[in-house]
Amino acid sequence: FVEVETPMLVPSTPEGAREFLVPSRKEQGAFYALPQSPQLFKQLLMVGGVDRYYQIARCLRDEDLRADRQYEFMQLDMEMSFVGQDDVLDAVSEAVLDAAEAVTGERPGPIERMTWHEAMERFGIDKPDLRFGMELVELTGVFSATEFKAFAGAEAIKGIKVDGAADEYGRNQLDKLTDKAKSAGAKGLVWLKCTDEGFDSPVAKFLSDDEVGAVKSAMAAETGDLILIVADSWMTTCEVLGTLRNDLGRPPVHQGPYRYVWIIEFPLFVGVDKETGRPKPGHHPFTMPHPDDIDKFESDPMAVRSIAYDLVLNGWELGSGSIRIHEPELQKKVFTALGIT
Repeated sequence: FVEVETPMLVPSTPEGAREFLVPSRKEQGAFYALPQSPQLFKQLLMVGGVDRYYQIARCLRDEDLRADRQYEFMQLDMEMSFVGQDDVLDAVSEAVLDAAEAVTGERPGPIERMTWHEAMERFGIDKPDLRFGMELVELTGVFSATEFKAFAGAEAIKGIKVDGAADEYGRNQLDKLTDKAKSAGAKGLVWLKCTDEGFDSPVAKFLSDDEVGAVKSAMAAETGDLILIVADSWMTTCEVLGTLRNDLGRPPVHQGPYRYVWIIEFPLFVGVDKETGRPKPGHHPFTMPHPDDIDKFESDPMAVRSIAYDLVLNGWELGSGSIRIHEPELQKKVFTALGIT
């Protein structure tokens, strides 16, 4: 790799964040921008023959502050030419593990990889905290013939189990959880307290004995456990339970081991633009589609995966990247799907 320092005064470009602007002394009404990232410059370096670039880059973004967002931050920025996803992940993993060992004195184990779909299925979020369990459990099959109207016909039904929490949560607290689920997009939230006789819940009378037994078995539930269930679209079900999982089970930041994970194979498209009816890019329109999904562009565009990846540590996104499209005809195909001419 070659370390290259890129400019700090740059033209304004339509990227994802709001820019800081610096007025020009020589041209009234003209402005420089401070870089959100070295994105354009590092791609020019690739074109110019510097095929292994890196720098400790200073990035500036005029966005609202929060726990994981500041106006100014520094990042390890890198770009590689003529490589595949495995080459990038291997190089970054080695650098991250070396840095972790230098700081903590212990080298973490190999960084596991998990597809976006698996992360959503198991944890309800694309940046899962692997320090604790409470994974989402599939219950759609359990209620395939249910007479309970709230579950009948739902695209997806899933649940999470809070061990030993039945007595800790009174009706007011459960109502607050229900309100939180609704504010996150769910139609509602079903709660079940496990007892020796079955379930203590307002909906228990609507469940058959077979359904009660199947839920207990699928959730590995024991007396005193609290079960929370959402029935909705697949995405809403996953996201709402993922939010509740983090709220109810996530340890404080400094507790537990360091659990790194690569999230791969993000969707190329997410949702549909209401005005145009066209799919919207999940990341940006230059992300390489998964080679196995090229034939789905016209028949099932929302099922097309991308060669994009995020590095996550204990539920916090540390970095992200993707393979760029480098085939003109494939780029045209993506632009056509997005309605870009």
